[in-house]
Amino acid sequence: MDIIDLIMQDDELIVKAIEHLRQFVTSGRYERFVKVAGYRTRFITVVLEDIYQPQNASAVLRTCDALGIQDVHVLQLNNKFEISRGVSLGSEQWLNIYRYSDKTPKTLLQKLKLQGYVNVATSSHMGRRLEEFKPVKPVALWIGNELHGLSEECLNNADVVVRIPMWGFVESYNLSVATAIILFSWVSWLRKTSLPYRLSKEERNRLIFLWLVNTISNSREILKSWLHEKRQKQMAF
Repeated sequence: MDIIDLIMQDDELIVKAIEHLRQFVTSGRYERFVKVAGYRTRFITVVLEDIYQPQNASAVLRTCDALGIQDVHVLQLNNKFEISRGVSLGSEQWLNIYRYSDKTPKTLLQKLKLQGYVNVATSSHMGRRLEEFKPVKPVALWIGNELHGLSEECLNNADVVVRIPMWGFVESYNLSVATAIILFSWVSWLRKTSLPYRLSKEERNRLIFLWLVNTISNSREILKSWLHEKRQKQMAF
C-alpha cells in the first residue's frame, strides 16, 4: 500500500504526519494552507459535462479554487478533458478532480444524488432564475459544453434547472463566466447563513496533509523514514 494511502486511513496519524511535514515548508506557507483549508467546502461541487476547450475548463478550475470549491467532477463523453496551465495558474493542484469516461449523465446524476447532492442543471433559456434558487442543501452544479450546453439526458433527470437572466442580444454567457456568476452568488449567500457548509476538522487536515505531500520534494521518502522510525520506537517499548 502506498504510504500516503496508509496514513490517510488514520485521522490521528494524519495530524502527526502534518506536524512532521510542516518543518519542511516555511511557516508562512503552512499558515496559508491552514487558512485556505478553513474556507474550503464540499457543500457545492461542480460537474463539467463534455467540455472541449481547455481554456474554459481551466478557467472553471481557477474559479473553483478562488471560491473554495474543493471538488470538480468531469464527465468525458466525446471530448477529453484537458487543462490549459496558462489559464488555470496551477489551481488544479489544490483541487480534487474526478474524471469519468465510463458513466452516462444519468448514472453520474444518480451517484451524486446518493452522496446527498441536489443536482442543479444550467440552461440559457429555461428553468428558474438564479436568484430564485438558494443552496439550502448540498448542490452539484452541472455545466454543459460550449456548443450544445448540457445534454438532454442531464436536463431531463436533474433535480432543478436554473438560468442566469440576460438583457442583451447574445443568447448565452461563456460557460466559465456563467459558472463564476453562479458560484459567486451561492458562496456569497452561504457565507451569510449558519449552514454547515465548510469542511470538518478532519477533512481540513486531510487537505493540508495532501497539500504538504504535493509541495514537498521527496515527501514520500520523508514519510517512510518518519513512519519507520516511529514504529521502531514503539517496538522498543
